[in-house]
Amino acid sequence: VYDCALEPARWPDTLEALRRELGFATAVLGFHELPSGRVLLSAASGIAPEWLARVPAHAADVVELWGGEQALRQLPLDRPAIASRVNAAAARTRYAREWGEPQGLIDSLAFVLARDAGGVGALALGRHRDAGAIGEREVTLAQALLPHLQ
Repeated sequence: VYDCALEPARWPDTLEALRRELGFATAVLGFHELPSGRVLLSAASGIAPEWLARVPAHAADVVELWGGEQALRQLPLDRPAIASRVNAAAARTRYAREWGEPQGLIDSLAFVLARDAGGVGALALGRHRDAGAIGEREVTLAQALLPHLQ
């Protein structure tokens, strides 16, 4: 993670290692403009190119997944957040139905890395249905990584 600060081109490999270690199918590191959700910069792992190309079309849907702009702005900086626990309707959002479900994704865990008036920087990990629900093991490991990612 620290090497990525000096060499941003290392993010895809680092994200690959993080998502595999934590048991997730996808990882996206990005800064999202608010309220639009438009992705201003990103790196990803575990997402096929055709699905990655669809992410910009779902910018506003990502905001909805987390319960709207206000909820997204209030996600904790000191612990990871799980979409299904933050927003009980997360699985019924357009993003979940049209982007997540076709890939077998059932939930997301996010680390809020930075936040300002213009947007939010986060690392989001997508959980595949074959891996089961996000449990305390994943939350505990994510909590230990959070200060290093920030």
